[in-house]
Amino acid sequence: MTDYWNYIAKALLRNFKKLVINYNHKICYNLIAKLIDNSFYLKQIIITTNLKIHYHQDDIGLYIKSISNNCPSLTVFKRVISEYNISEFSQLLEYTNLKILQE
Repeated sequence: MTDYWNYIAKALLRNFKKLVINYNHKICYNLIAKLIDNSFYLKQIIITTNLKIHYHQDDIGLYIKSISNNCPSLTVFKRVISEYNISEFSQLLEYTNLKILQE
C-alpha cells in the first residue's frame, strides 16, 4: 500500500478545494503531508477510516504542520489529532480559518 501512497503524494492539487480520503487500510500521514505540500487552495480536509488508528506522532506532526503551512483558507478539518501534537495543532488554529473541527 505504501507504493499507492507514494504515487498519490506526488500529485499536484493546485486548484483543489477539498481533499477527502476514505480508506480502509493503514493511512500514511507522512505521505499525505507531502500531498498537502503540493496543494494551495484546500478549504476542507476530511479523512475517514473504519480501522482502529495506530499512528506515529511524528507523522501526525508533519501532517498538521503541512496543513498549517499550505492551507491558510482551511475551514473544515475532520480527523486525527494526537495528544502528542498540541503545539502543531495550536499552529494549525493560528494559521488557518478553521470553522469546523471534528475528530
